[in-house]
Amino acid sequence: MDGYLQEEVPEAPALPPSFTDREPFVIIYTSGTTGAPKGALLSHGNVTCNARQVQDVLHITAEDRVLGVLPLYHCFCLITALMNPLLAGASIFLYDSVNLKDIVHFIRQQRLTVLYLVPSLCSLLIRRGSPEDLAAVRYTILGGTAMPLSVLEAFEAKYHQPIIEGYGLSEASPVVSVNPPERVKKGSIGLPLPGIQVKIANPDGRAVPQGGQGELLVKGDNVMLGYWHRPEATAATIVDGWLHTGDIAREDRDGYLQIVDRLKEMIISMGENIYPREIEELVYAYPGIEEAAVIGIPDKLRGQTGCCCYTVREGETVDPKALKKYL
Repeated sequence: MDGYLQEEVPEAPALPPSFTDREPFVIIYTSGTTGAPKGALLSHGNVTCNARQVQDVLHITAEDRVLGVLPLYHCFCLITALMNPLLAGASIFLYDSVNLKDIVHFIRQQRLTVLYLVPSLCSLLIRRGSPEDLAAVRYTILGGTAMPLSVLEAFEAKYHQPIIEGYGLSEASPVVSVNPPERVKKGSIGLPLPGIQVKIANPDGRAVPQGGQGELLVKGDNVMLGYWHRPEATAATIVDGWLHTGDIAREDRDGYLQIVDRLKEMIISMGENIYPREIEELVYAYPGIEEAAVIGIPDKLRGQTGCCCYTVREGETVDPKALKKYL
């Protein structure tokens, strides 16, 4: 790489006069807020805007050594571990080993300073890592899905640093919010990035009172052009400029957001709304539980009922009857 940098680098060709930042940049396939996979069409303006918005909060520097562990066709990795470090002039380390156990050694060996991870990798670091492995790390940023509070606390206790949770979706290029590193609120997805508007709305699109639960709507220059060749799906997802995320959220008095659950994963039992994530948090707090997921299944009496799937830590046991009584 050093030898390459010493060579004369040709200038980039000029863009055609007709080029605008609304030109398509990439199509990210996603299930979107509903149904089968759809292509989220992101423009050059969408992705460069989002990379700058992330930079405004995280302040990545040219001295940082950034880990990209997800494939680059994953929008989270594309923007946070590639586009944003390029913008900051940071070093980028793309980790492509299929043996995820090696990642702990890789982080320590390369003295990485910024980690973009998903919950499964955080759990791996808790089980197999040591504080020395993350000695050079200044930010551990989590995306992909919500992390149980018990796992967040276990990570913080072991490494003496918080996990910085954020939130996004491919249709938003993708980052919508993140905890400011200097003001992390545990269990929250943080504050909206600069230039992004959010609204917690009821089914008719009106904002709910602060602290109330509703669908998270997003507006800003990071919102996609639309779904590739799917005008009906686009019209159903972007209404009056607001992107409907399909996630149920609440906003606290400080403006921090918390994801309650996916709208389509909500269980309706005897007319009552049940959010699987709330039950999962309880299950994770039970001794011996390693991972848990709650789903809705058909029930003749209730319409739907909850079904809990879980794994048990190695060397421990869980009595299903005792767990049910606890719940």
